[in-house]
This record gives sequence, structure tokens and C-alpha cells, in this order.
Amino acid sequence: MPQYNLLTGMIPGIHEFEPTLYWSPDSVHVALIDCVYDWTANNQELAHGKESNRRCSIAIVSRSGKLKLVPLANSSSSDLYRARLQWSNSRQLILQIDGFSRTIDLP
Repeated sequence: MPQYNLLTGMIPGIHEFEPTLYWSPDSVHVALIDCVYDWTANNQELAHGKESNRRCSIAIVSRSGKLKLVPLANSSSSDLYRARLQWSNSRQLILQIDGFSRTIDLP
């Protein structure tokens, strides 16, 4: 769990996962969209504040625990809520956001 800094009011490294997991056809990999950001609270109650330093990636994890992160630069939160991942085969994942498509190949 991220630690709250009393001096700055910041909680760094909060993870926000998009709601769906996508399993490869052979069930060896799972893919998901993960965004990490920092939160600076307006007061000690932490409920109100400002998000900063948001960075999002597609995380592809194998059964053995091997991880591949694919950064998603210039993608807004609303873009990522509409994003869909689809496996075309056990080694190829497709990211789709509205009319945009990107193919990710696994080694």
C-alpha cells in the first residue's frame, strides 16, 4: 500500500486497474490495463485533492510470473475506459480504442 507523506500530503504510486482481465486463448497469459498515479490531498481526510503523474500501461503476465509492460503514452482516462484488448492468438494482443488499433507481439 502506498505511504502517506505527512509533510507533502502526497500518496505516491496508487494503482488503478481497468475493470476487465483478458486471458490468452491458451490461458498462459493475462493482460490488463494498469494506471499508476500520485495523489496530493487537500487536507488530512484525503478525500479531496489532486491527481498527478499518471502513467498507464498494458500489463501482460504469464503463469510463470514473467511480466511485459507496454506503456500507453498520451491516452486519457476516458480513452482507457473505452479501450478493449483482444487476443488474436496466444502470442498477439490487440488494443482497440474507438477506431484506433495497436498490435502487441509477445516473444
